[in-house]
Amino acid sequence: MLRFYEPDLLLCTAFPWRMPADALAVPTIACVNGHPSLLPSYRGPMPMAWAVRNGEKEIGMTYHLMDEQFDTGNILAQGTVPLDDGETNESLWPKLGAVSAELLPRVFERLAAGDRGDPQEGGDYQSLFDDDYAFVDTSWTAEEVHRQVRAWKFAFIGKNLRGPILERDGERRRLAATSLTEVDGAELLECADGPLWIVESEPVE
Repeated sequence: MLRFYEPDLLLCTAFPWRMPADALAVPTIACVNGHPSLLPSYRGPMPMAWAVRNGEKEIGMTYHLMDEQFDTGNILAQGTVPLDDGETNESLWPKLGAVSAELLPRVFERLAAGDRGDPQEGGDYQSLFDDDYAFVDTSWTAEEVHRQVRAWKFAFIGKNLRGPILERDGERRRLAATSLTEVDGAELLECADGPLWIVESEPVE
């Protein structure tokens, strides 16, 4: 399909499938991917979810050459974005879009000059959340559970389940929003080091 268009440059962002070598070889200049993390950290399909899970205070956008592995090609341009406590997909993607508008001219300039970018060193790959992370564990701290609730907002479905699920009094509920400070009318959840308030939840069948 790509050969039909005879492309010079292929540019994609947040493309969830690995492209084969014969497809990557079609563009005459390069295949470039925009990945929403500060590579080489958080390679994989859910970088924002993992950044929230780990308590990161910033994330970013990286443009890199594509190769046969996930998110390992030479870096062409990179910029950071703050990751606020109340961040959602709706608030974060416009920030990433603004950074992308600043980065792409640099990407094109480097490629036009024959510059193939800077090799990545080290880094890590994170896949989908495992099912054990789909369940709320009140032996964790309130901050850890709060981050779990936030992280699932940025996650694709887990290996089998979508969380975070709270099991209490014989019922299962999926937590949609929590607060580390008291909210009038919100349900109290006692965690290892103190309370967390359940602001929004839904039953799980």
